[in-house]
Amino acid sequence: MAYENRVHHMFGANLSRLKEKLPDFLLCECKISSLRKKFRCICPSHEDKHPSMVYYPEKQYVKCFSCGFFGDIIAVAGIHWSLTSDAEIIPRLLEYYPDCVVSSQKMASNYLKSRGLTDEIIAWSGAIEQVDSTLGRVVRLPYHQGDYAILRTISGKFFRKPPSVVEPICFPEFLISGQPIFLVESYICALSVYQCGGYAIPCNGVGYRHLLDALGELRPVFLLSFDKDERGEQAANQFLQDYAAMGGQSYLVDIVDSYKDPNERLMHDAEGLRLAVQRVLQENFISSQSQFSDIGVYLKNQFFTDLDVRSHQARCMTGFSGIDQNLKGLTAGLYILGGIPSVGKTTFLGQMAVNFAQQQYSVLFLSYEQSPFEFMCKTLARQSYLKQKNPFLSSELMRGMYDARVYEMADWYQDQALDLCVLKVCDTAEQLSERIRQFACEKERPIVIIDYLQFIPGSGSDPRWNNDKALQILSQTMFGLDLILIVVSSFNRSSYLLPVTFESFKESGNVEYYADGLWGLSYSVLSSPVFQKEGQIAEKQMLLARSREQKVRKLNFSCVKSRHGGLFSCSLDYYAAHDYFADTMVAAQKRL
Repeated sequence: MAYENRVHHMFGANLSRLKEKLPDFLLCECKISSLRKKFRCICPSHEDKHPSMVYYPEKQYVKCFSCGFFGDIIAVAGIHWSLTSDAEIIPRLLEYYPDCVVSSQKMASNYLKSRGLTDEIIAWSGAIEQVDSTLGRVVRLPYHQGDYAILRTISGKFFRKPPSVVEPICFPEFLISGQPIFLVESYICALSVYQCGGYAIPCNGVGYRHLLDALGELRPVFLLSFDKDERGEQAANQFLQDYAAMGGQSYLVDIVDSYKDPNERLMHDAEGLRLAVQRVLQENFISSQSQFSDIGVYLKNQFFTDLDVRSHQARCMTGFSGIDQNLKGLTAGLYILGGIPSVGKTTFLGQMAVNFAQQQYSVLFLSYEQSPFEFMCKTLARQSYLKQKNPFLSSELMRGMYDARVYEMADWYQDQALDLCVLKVCDTAEQLSERIRQFACEKERPIVIIDYLQFIPGSGSDPRWNNDKALQILSQTMFGLDLILIVVSSFNRSSYLLPVTFESFKESGNVEYYADGLWGLSYSVLSSPVFQKEGQIAEKQMLLARSREQKVRKLNFSCVKSRHGGLFSCSLDYYAAHDYFADTMVAAQKRL
């Protein structure tokens, strides 16, 4: 929804209506003869001699089962026209489909214009003027963190924040810019400074504690420009002390002259504010004051605070003893799980997701293929195998076959009271980032699982570049968040008959730079002597096929990168019919 609103406000486009134009675009612009059967992939990265792309009318997207390309009309148009940004693609699409232009666009808020802000800045922020049933005429001020936004009345200064939600940092993208950040009291003051060339974050008054708590290990340089009144001056002086105790650097700056705050100066002396902002930025606080400070300052002021936090953090266990004995539990970070088709990656992480939730973690499982119905079928069937003498199968549930045993397992699940959300999505990497940040802000112990990387729509023609870009965005999303993020990835075909190594992930982008942990699921037979020799492809394929046909599939879990531990491999048994994984030789003991 946040992305749809942004498209609406920036381009004046009805995104839902525009997506409905995909079949027309494929037939008329891409010259596809028929959408009722598979057609040649539009992606130029492969020849696609055997048509492998499918159009899904229910969700208005296409998917290629050969290269993994997945996207809606914006992604398709970007590939077809060799364009990469929404700013290039959407206006061109609107020329083709003018009926998708919104006639009553709300982009320009008269109130915000009256405060000296330009259409460009208003559009960037996503702020709009609307009518609230309780407050009357208000301005909706989005934080760029999921759908979080506050409402500000136009007459008077009354604010309303979303209830029961921890307030996130506004404009979090500024925190990773590497530039000094102005700290101001109000949202409109932050936009005023941004319009004059500086990055600014609002505190919504002088309550800055939520900002410091959300920084994590980030320590940007803050330039304090609170309102010129007694409360503002007291808060600024207190911030200097609190942030210094955390090992951070902050400075009092004057960009308002005789005015009360940055926005008041923008309205009466816009050029003066611009010059003041630029003057402060030229003082180069980073290089002269904080960039090369002695780490002993951090040791004295912040190290033991961070150490105490780590000591009280519970390690998140996967539920598999062989893995947990080596990893000692998971901490916040980005983990990537790879494997060949049919090895059970989705089922494995589905079981792990339930294990996480049973430890009182909040889990969000985002899948591009598996629906909540399929997830629940597997979960109930797995528990049936463990708890019932005559277990039912998920394949039976998928065909609508059920009896009293299913109700018994459903009661078991309800009694667990797990905080586990499963969503089937078609998000871009940017939309995933917003969704993850919103989830992390709402939950205290968040874990997100994405299934999987190759299905995330990209704007480039090279799937590897798209994967790399998605990982870059997801990695940046992690900044400032105490979050465990696990992403599923496929292996390149040349690695199907080889043990798990870094080379297995070469089509997944530069995973070695982004991942805190790199894991692989593979068949144990790949470790046998015949697979260590070159050639003998037919024999290797036969052995692999036999391994896939076993009732209990013998697998290896390999950790080929661990930022905070050693590398290892352990054995797992996969009971595919029952959607159940277990440490080797343990499954029989766990059952019943």
